[in-house]
Amino acid sequence: MPVNEAPETPALETLRREFIRYRRRSLAIQCLGATLLLGAWTAQQRQDQVIRVRGIIVEDSLGRPRIMIGAPLNLPGRTAAQSGDGIAVLSPTGALQTALGAPTPAPMVNGALVNRLGGSAGFVIADPEGNERGGMGAFPDGRANVCLDYAKGVKEAACLVAFANDQMAGLVVNGLPGEKAFDRVTALVGKGGWAQMKIAAPTGQESAILRSTGTDRAQLMVYDSTTKTYKDVLPRE
Repeated sequence: MPVNEAPETPALETLRREFIRYRRRSLAIQCLGATLLLGAWTAQQRQDQVIRVRGIIVEDSLGRPRIMIGAPLNLPGRTAAQSGDGIAVLSPTGALQTALGAPTPAPMVNGALVNRLGGSAGFVIADPEGNERGGMGAFPDGRANVCLDYAKGVKEAACLVAFANDQMAGLVVNGLPGEKAFDRVTALVGKGGWAQMKIAAPTGQESAILRSTGTDRAQLMVYDSTTKTYKDVLPRE
């Protein structure tokens, strides 16, 4: 027997066996814990495929915000109410270029922010300075339209419109920014079978109206500036 080796006693043998059993139980518990952690991590990974955030800002190589996603958006120079909820693309200088949202952001007209008359779900486009140049929207009252604006957004240039409850639909072309008239040319159809085309002068005075009710003969009403009345110029049978 080596000098430093103590003789094995029943107590030491019992202690040795208990230690071996402890090590086995400890290893089993560790394996079970690792299995549970792996399962929980895998389940969490599956859940994390859905990202839940209030907003995302994508910057360019110079650290400038260029794409925003938010509810609401965090648009420079606009309040939360003016920014709307959705996705926006900005220019390198921070000007709004286009946005998809519900509602869409408040428009900039000739360099100044103005409140939109009614909130809509749709998209808008703007010039390099951020002035609105057009868009498409569906409104809570049932209207829907697609419009293009004159330079700097000072006036709508042309619109396709569909009114609530399908009462009326058509095309409206407005006068140039320096003209008093808005709807210089219109082409509309409505319930009851009627259809109408109108041409107006830059002053807004309606010059000619072509109208059909769908049952009677068509009418072409021409304005006489001398008598200030309209006359049907289509020949009668």
